[in-house]
Amino acid sequence: MTVVTGEGGHIPPSEQLRSNALGLWQLVILGVAYMGLALTVYFNVGIMEGITGPIVPLAFAAVTIAMLPTAASFAVMNSRRPSTGSVFTWLWEATWPPLGIWLGWVLVVTYIVGSILQPVMFGLFFNSLLDYFGIGAGTWTAIISGLGAVAVVAVLTKKDIRLSAKVTAYFIAIEAGFVALLALYIIIKQAIDGNFTLDPFVYSNNTAGWTGFQNATLLAILAIAAFDIVAPMAEETRTPRSLVPKATIYVTIGAGLYWVFTSFGFVIFERSFSVRSMKYSPDTLYTRSSLSGSTRFSPNP
Repeated sequence: MTVVTGEGGHIPPSEQLRSNALGLWQLVILGVAYMGLALTVYFNVGIMEGITGPIVPLAFAAVTIAMLPTAASFAVMNSRRPSTGSVFTWLWEATWPPLGIWLGWVLVVTYIVGSILQPVMFGLFFNSLLDYFGIGAGTWTAIISGLGAVAVVAVLTKKDIRLSAKVTAYFIAIEAGFVALLALYIIIKQAIDGNFTLDPFVYSNNTAGWTGFQNATLLAILAIAAFDIVAPMAEETRTPRSLVPKATIYVTIGAGLYWVFTSFGFVIFERSFSVRSMKYSPDTLYTRSSLSGSTRFSPNP
């Protein structure tokens, strides 16, 4: 048997996917990283509250439950036919090859758009960080920081997906962990101050009706629908028939619960802050509804 070696007798690195590289928690980490746990809280929660009022946690909970059957379908298919091609491969083999190719291109475009949006939002928030420290920020600082983030991810992934998963875990622990701890602190503080309420889980507190609630859930769907990102890592996973289905379910439920919890913390803080701000404002009349026990405001004529 002949072994091809490079200079110095070393085997040149393979350009193929690294098989048996990922375990269960590495899959989960990479899955939730693509979803953007903290990024969804920064970007989506405020917009959703503006659309439908304080029931953002209810919207995330509803979408998580609604997505579970689809996530379970992905889990079943991954257990029967794990493939990096994901639904492209399944549809190709189960129906008509051109149909599989069409869906494959749809997925490619989806992943490209997702990959573009994240560095764009990173650039926007990086500009806010520069502004905080009094450093001039503009379009070019956003572009450079976004491209820099892409370059770091590309190098780590090219070098070794296991290294990428490890570095990603550190970043998630810092970023998503900080947001979760902040939400926990807010909830505890509001409870101590007597402002704790479960109103965000009551649909009647919706401020825009059924249409507004539907519009808000669209943003939640855009966040949680990325659970399918686990499937393309099948050929780099140890025992993919068992690990990929588990990771798919863990990612879906875990991300959904995270957003329910963190959005709840931020929503009750915002409502409490509004109460304090408007209570002492001469332009508003502070009243309390005796029926629902929730705080209501009406401007003075």
